[in-house]
Amino acid sequence: MKGENTINGIVSKAHKRANLIIRCFMSRDLSSLVRAFTVYVRPILEYCSVVWNRFVLKDITAMETV
Repeated sequence: MKGENTINGIVSKAHKRANLIIRCFMSRDLSSLVRAFTVYVRPILEYCSVVWNRFVLKDITAMETV
């Protein structure tokens, strides 16, 4: 169950950071928002992704919802 809590924590942190980007950016320029997401959110989701179990569908689905 430890891995499940870790995945949920990572997804939660990524959601919080993505929502913060939406709230803080005055401009709704798509390229700026994509760049901010790429710089600030994707590294959270991709960190140590090699060691995660890729065969757990609910974990993959949870991460892709961000």
